[in-house]
Amino acid sequence: MKVGPLPVWVDYEFSDTHSHLQLFNSEGHFIDLDTEETAIAFAETVAACRPNKHGDGDGDARGANHTAEEIQAAFKSAMEQLMTRNYASEWTEQKYLQARHRVWNGPNGHKPVPEAVLLPLEGGRDWELMVTGLDGLPKVHKVRESIVNELNEIIGPAESHNSRPSSSGVGFEAKISAEEADRRRQDRAINRARNKDA
Repeated sequence: MKVGPLPVWVDYEFSDTHSHLQLFNSEGHFIDLDTEETAIAFAETVAACRPNKHGDGDGDARGANHTAEEIQAAFKSAMEQLMTRNYASEWTEQKYLQARHRVWNGPNGHKPVPEAVLLPLEGGRDWELMVTGLDGLPKVHKVRESIVNELNEIIGPAESHNSRPSSSGVGFEAKISAEEADRRRQDRAINRARNKDA
């Protein structure tokens, strides 16, 4: 199969503490990969693994002796991955995680990395939605009026009796629980249905 310009890799986890990953094509290159030969190459790498391999140089090796069954399982997994894996999607996700790492100081961030944050605007009636973009940077979008009306009915406008100043000092946090928000959402749906029927 012709692959590129995205990386192609195969991985297999033997346990929580031992796995193998092998890169067969780096970003920006086009190469021809024979699926079976590539899977065999991966299985050979697994077969060559020994307890004294994969160390960090301080005598802390994380290698293992693999059984014939494990090597066969790694081969089968490699075949399946090469034929079914969506490398474009996974590479996009990997680049996103790397960008988040750079922007937020760590894989999960030393600071929490928000997927999305609702921010009340001045006056407390309108809202913005901040979403972490693929580059790891926050992107701000105005929230549609129909959604703003629902938000204000469920949690109330910022600075209302349902909100308190955020512990970060920026914005407000809703004081209601997720269960209460669900109950209010259900009540709103029931009232809408009743008003339709009336």
